Amino acid sequence: MCSLGTKPTATSALGGVDRDDHNRICKLATDDSTAKAAGFALVLKQVRAWAKKPKIKWVRKYRIGDDRYYVTGRHTDCHYTICHIMLNKRKEDDKPFDKQFQKMIEKSLEGDETPMLPRL
Repeated sequence: MCSLGTKPTATSALGGVDRDDHNRICKLATDDSTAKAAGFALVLKQVRAWAKKPKIKWVRKYRIGDDRYYVTGRHTDCHYTICHIMLNKRKEDDKPFDKQFQKMIEKSLEGDETPMLPRL
């Protein structure tokens, strides 16, 4: 059962996330353990354009409908952090090569982390 936290930029966007989607994300994190990849570890996608960017190369993406979640962490560490959320992103391309977008993701890694718990 892995833990899940959010950085300030993601925490502010969580208010716009559907309750079912919020709880689905929490469940994905708790399904993983240090011994077994069963949740987030299986669905997170590497952003290939960032492979050579030292600050953001470990940030991975998860989609639910039109929403994009940018997450760091691994099941072997048993902790995930959502650093950025893009709500209602309709274009398939998040423009990962865009320098402005990369800087925004780098900035989202800063700040204190808040635990993320399921909504009742």
